[in-house]
Amino acid sequence: MSEQSEEQFDIYIDYVKESGDASRVFHAMGELIDTFEHIDNLLTGIISEHANAELVLEDIEAASLKAKLRSVILGVPDEALKDGEWKKILGHFLVRAKHALCEWLDENPKITTLDQVQTLQERLGQIAEQSGARYLPIYRPLDNKALLGTIAELDRAIGLLDPRDKVRYESPYGRVILQHSQHIHEDLIKEILTKEIIKSDDTRIVKIKKPDFLGRSQWVLKYAGHSINASISDQAWLEDFQRGVTDVKPGDSLRVLMHEEVFYGHNNEVVHVTYDVRDVVEVIKPTPVQQRRLTF
Repeated sequence: MSEQSEEQFDIYIDYVKESGDASRVFHAMGELIDTFEHIDNLLTGIISEHANAELVLEDIEAASLKAKLRSVILGVPDEALKDGEWKKILGHFLVRAKHALCEWLDENPKITTLDQVQTLQERLGQIAEQSGARYLPIYRPLDNKALLGTIAELDRAIGLLDPRDKVRYESPYGRVILQHSQHIHEDLIKEILTKEIIKSDDTRIVKIKKPDFLGRSQWVLKYAGHSINASISDQAWLEDFQRGVTDVKPGDSLRVLMHEEVFYGHNNEVVHVTYDVRDVVEVIKPTPVQQRRLTF
């Protein structure tokens, strides 16, 4: 921790070894880096609509997957401000503000109203004041909708991982565990964040990772290389499964008619996706692996 500069931060994924889809860790890390870059760009908007930030990967370690990153401020020439130290001020603010955001998410596992976000706005405002960013000539507060949109992106990135995997953010200001949770309530996403919903129905083959034996939660399925949470509304098939008439185990696959709804935000970013299996066409068992006998 003491070796980090005030512009650096680390993202760790402590993953469960020899379990689950190995590629999930790398997919999630890529999405987390992209999301934190989006957060930086949102935060840099406090000084100019033309300002932006770029994350530079300085190191990567594989014991647990660790990415060491640094924010680089782009898009506004130094002469735009009298004080040439503004990039350093903003760099400090970005790292500290991301730490505060992660802490706030840990304290607020469910976000149901915009009023609830006001405490985060106030905390970020205090950090801007303490770091000197608020006194930059063109400072402006953050947009609540954009802030919630980046939180939804963060939830989606973490959702690519196994629930037993741990994600944490580390900086000179401390370390915070990022929980597996949909922080933003679906009703709030629909009401506040969504500009457009695109719906589709198609036939897909999905692999079962975690079935729902009691009918009280969603199934965890694997599709297109990552895990998704899906409801199953094919009640006849679901009842047969829960009564033991249909034999299904983790590792089996299902050919299904899938209904998908993709919620797009005001910047055309994906803020939420829902999946519902409308019809289970067939259960597909894994193909047995046959070992060929070698003759000498």
